[in-house]
Amino acid sequence: MRTKFLSIVLGLAVIVASCTSELIVDGTKTNDINSLVVPAGFDWKTSRDVNFNISISDIRFKSALHVVSVYGADPTTGAVALSKGAASISSPFLTKISIPSSVKEVYFVKTAPDGTKITQKVALTASSSLTVSLGTVSSGRFGVSSDSEKYVTAASSETSPDCSTGCDISVSSGTTIDLNNSTGSKTYCLTGSDYTVNFNPNTLNGGTLRICGTNITLNNLNFNSGAKYTVIITSKGSANFSNVNWNSADVTVKNFGTLNSSGNLIVGGTFYNYGVVNANAELQSRSGSNIINEGQIIVKGSSPLDGAMTNNAEITFNGEVRLNSSGQTVTNNGKMTAVGNFIINSSTTLTNNSYMTANSMQINSSGILNNKCQLIIKTDLGVDKTINNDSYISVGGSTRINGSGVVNLFNGALLVTNSLSTYDGKITGTGSNYSLFKVLTTAGGNINNGGGQKLTGTVQFSEPSDALKASFLDGTAQKTKDGGIYIAKTACNEGNGTEPVASNDSDKDGIIDSEDAFPNDASKAFINSSAPSTVAFEDQWPNKGDYDLNDVVLSYRYQIITNSSNIVAQVKATYTLHATGGSIQNGAGVQFNIPAGKATNFTSNTGGSLEAGQDSVVVILFKNSIGELAAWNTIAGQSPVASKSYSFSFDVVGGPSLGAFGVGSYNPFIWNNSNGTRGKETHLLGKNPTKLVDKSFFGTIDDSSLTTALYSTSTRLPWGIEVSTENFKYPSELKNITQTYFKFADWATSGGKSSVDWYSNVSEGYRNNANIFNP
Repeated sequence: MRTKFLSIVLGLAVIVASCTSELIVDGTKTNDINSLVVPAGFDWKTSRDVNFNISISDIRFKSALHVVSVYGADPTTGAVALSKGAASISSPFLTKISIPSSVKEVYFVKTAPDGTKITQKVALTASSSLTVSLGTVSSGRFGVSSDSEKYVTAASSETSPDCSTGCDISVSSGTTIDLNNSTGSKTYCLTGSDYTVNFNPNTLNGGTLRICGTNITLNNLNFNSGAKYTVIITSKGSANFSNVNWNSADVTVKNFGTLNSSGNLIVGGTFYNYGVVNANAELQSRSGSNIINEGQIIVKGSSPLDGAMTNNAEITFNGEVRLNSSGQTVTNNGKMTAVGNFIINSSTTLTNNSYMTANSMQINSSGILNNKCQLIIKTDLGVDKTINNDSYISVGGSTRINGSGVVNLFNGALLVTNSLSTYDGKITGTGSNYSLFKVLTTAGGNINNGGGQKLTGTVQFSEPSDALKASFLDGTAQKTKDGGIYIAKTACNEGNGTEPVASNDSDKDGIIDSEDAFPNDASKAFINSSAPSTVAFEDQWPNKGDYDLNDVVLSYRYQIITNSSNIVAQVKATYTLHATGGSIQNGAGVQFNIPAGKATNFTSNTGGSLEAGQDSVVVILFKNSIGELAAWNTIAGQSPVASKSYSFSFDVVGGPSLGAFGVGSYNPFIWNNSNGTRGKETHLLGKNPTKLVDKSFFGTIDDSSLTTALYSTSTRLPWGIEVSTENFKYPSELKNITQTYFKFADWATSGGKSSVDWYSNVSEGYRNNANIFNP
């Protein structure tokens, strides 16, 4: 029983006396908590749990462990890491952190095995999860799996037919074929070997020519504009194109065997190659055509290309290659070799996802080169528009970056050139990892022509004479004459520099000593420190009571100790009791999501204990709040008495991962112990009771746990709130919280989205200090 008259601190319209049923109406109140419309799911906390998935793209140390620290404020200001753990290129750091809702951004600090650090700031969104990748230097965003396999020939998406079925007309020797389909679409099957077939020119509106024989020459095969036809060279067949006129975009040629072209091979429609093509003159493609190579193509002459091309296997161009048509795309996913020059003309795009070699390359106005693996240019590179390099480009001669030229380097990419003859354009770096533009010999004297910033972002410019003016660099870009930063060698990237050496690791747990909180204990490595918080309870459950929420006020901090595998090894906590605003003998404890048998070596400075009979770990702080403090610490005008702290720790055997356990509030609770009973527990809204709860109280009086949420009323009012500070200025007795904190109702009705600083903002219009206990 309460012995005092209490205001309805959260804005109730009545005052409930503990010893009478008298209702005293507060006519001055403007916010009735019973009238608040609170969104479903609101948990009455000023923090939220965020799940972090932090991966490593820094491949310098292969599978070695990097250390990741997560901060809620700039670490250079002395902020304490909220969470800390290990990650590698194959295993991310997963953690769950209770973060104050007022925090809008977090800072990540990654420490590599050699002790070098990077810091990355990321904005928090409304999402409950955040994925981020951290690195220092990487090979780019793309690559292949091994150095030994330079490209992979894609498996054929089709199976070659034969001539045993489906043939309307079969031919096995030299003849003339009339493909006119006036009698319907026909399939002609050519078998045998070593003969020539001539074709009468006709308008083709369907039909198939299937070659199963060997060394069959197709002469004067005309596919005029509008013709529809399919030519298939089967896996056992070989054909020679002679005077083939392919003008129609509706003609498809599929080669599963061998195709030899004595003259120019001109592609007007769709050409699938799964076998071998020998183009003994030029390879040409018309605008709107498409070449898909899954086999091998060898071109002896030049290649003026106006159509699209995708190479998934191997193409060798012995003559000059020119991409000509506006909007044209050529994509290399295999091995592409240009023995001659490669010219990317206006509004065309070349994308290299694998391995490519060219004698020289020129990117003309509006042309684009996207390099995502390895591009080797034996002589010169001319840039008049855009290069996007994610990995490695090598230029054996000179590079020219003309006035409209831009070289974009992404996230640890490398472009190395023997010399730089012209630098009138721009070089930019993007991503958390610095990229490198490296000049091996000299840069031309004109590289300092013009003004403004030529080098921007996360990129380093390396050139032996160090001639580039510092004024051309923005505040992020760097220059050096000493060979440039370290870039790891990968299957795509030839790399640069010498691999850094890892620092000492005394206990051999994979964490360097400078980042290991327990450098001589391999069972422990990291300390995860929770943000300081306070829980304030109403002790009348399942009655609403007076909602003053100063019956038990406890602040707390946690230290969660994990090992190098991010497994919880030890839990430490300090709780501090600030107020006991009532006469009920309240007990207090905290429940953890750990099976009871996994907690060992429990210690407490104030006689706390692990509670028996539980299926999870439950720590009891005290059993009678009345005997803990010399006064309530809630009566206005009375001098406060000292708060009391309760510290405890326990080891965890076979503990959970930090990603599952989290760094947060866990499940603090109180129970009414006035009659020596244990089952009348009060938890925060939505939290599970312990095994010892008396379930008969659920759904009685004002509790709506059976139909709404655990420990809530029918209007979703709680019996406790959590506030993200250890110094919560709670109201004095008989002082309404909405008349004390003017933004409280706005916070509650918005579901915690608005006025998230209602408790901490001291600006005018936020609080009435006269109503706060001992302000």
